[in-house]
Amino acid sequence: MLASQFRRFVRTEAAGGIILIVSAAVALVIANTSFSDQAERILSHPLFLEAHSKTLTVRDWINDGLMALFFLSVGMEIRREISSGQLSTRVKASLPVIAAFGGMLFPAAIYLLFNGGGEASHGWGIPMATDIAFSLGVISLLGKRVPLGIKIFVTALAIADDLGAVLVIAFFYANDVRLPQLLFAVGTAALIYILKKWKLIPLSILLGCGVVLWYFILQSGVHPTIAGVILGLILPTEDHEKFRSGLSKIVAFAIMPLFALANAGILINGSQLSGIFSGPVSLGIFFGLLLGKSIGIFSFSLISKKLGLSVFPEGVTLRHILGASILCGIGFTMSLFIAQLAFPGGDAFYDQAKLAIIFASFCAAIIGFLFFHFLPREVSIKPKN
Repeated sequence: MLASQFRRFVRTEAAGGIILIVSAAVALVIANTSFSDQAERILSHPLFLEAHSKTLTVRDWINDGLMALFFLSVGMEIRREISSGQLSTRVKASLPVIAAFGGMLFPAAIYLLFNGGGEASHGWGIPMATDIAFSLGVISLLGKRVPLGIKIFVTALAIADDLGAVLVIAFFYANDVRLPQLLFAVGTAALIYILKKWKLIPLSILLGCGVVLWYFILQSGVHPTIAGVILGLILPTEDHEKFRSGLSKIVAFAIMPLFALANAGILINGSQLSGIFSGPVSLGIFFGLLLGKSIGIFSFSLISKKLGLSVFPEGVTLRHILGASILCGIGFTMSLFIAQLAFPGGDAFYDQAKLAIIFASFCAAIIGFLFFHFLPREVSIKPKN
């Protein structure tokens, strides 16, 4: 049962990752053609709801509204993995959790080496995240060259990584927190938890309360997508399997591509490309994703194995772990998301961050793909016990 659920999840994420790549490419093309002004007018058009003395735009609804559904899916997946999946026992969870910690620590440290103490230091969270859809999309293109154990490892690591990113967003990227609205949000979350205990309460009522929770968090100054995570952690995934499956498809095939279309577009010229290798923000993100992720995940995985804290999945060697570590340098969706929180309001640093994220993710995807493509099918190097 769990194996079939995992295979369905990987297929959805992998296919969604390929669509995500196409959407990002389309956004870049639009941004560098005569359609860019029209696209920006559409995305900047105000719609209906006011928050923090401004009306939400189409882009805000995508980033703050639709992405709450993405985080709802993340929350439900985290809960499922903790309750019955790859994070349900110490033996299963130790390797991906320890690796994820290393994969967050090193990128942040590398970013701060370039930006520590400067006005852009707030962006340290940008290179910490792994894009599970993008990574699994690349892995799917490799077919049987990648063992099942690595697919499970990358999935569990990315979910642990998502949990870390959610905590970073909640604690370090809240803005001008309003206590009354936050208390209303806490009360709403408590109500949802109590209602969930009553088995006869339909899912529609819980989701309706989730919308109220989203509104209060939006008005509180904490990023409203946190509402999705909270609701996802509360909902019992085993009771709503069809909903979770349907939601994951909507997220993979609609919401994430829309997010890429709304946020990945950037005008590319010679000076900006050269800026990747000169600006501290670009350098911190580029090397944080491409090197920090690889070094952190690989070294912490190896140390964890050597200390007897974890074991590698069956059929997985050090070379496989290294290849997976490189692919986890694909930050994209979550990195772009954190970038627009770290550098809001069209900050000049935001364009530098976007270009570095896209370029680093592209390099990680190509290098990781080539690494696995040329890796011999039968590798003999295995970690010593």
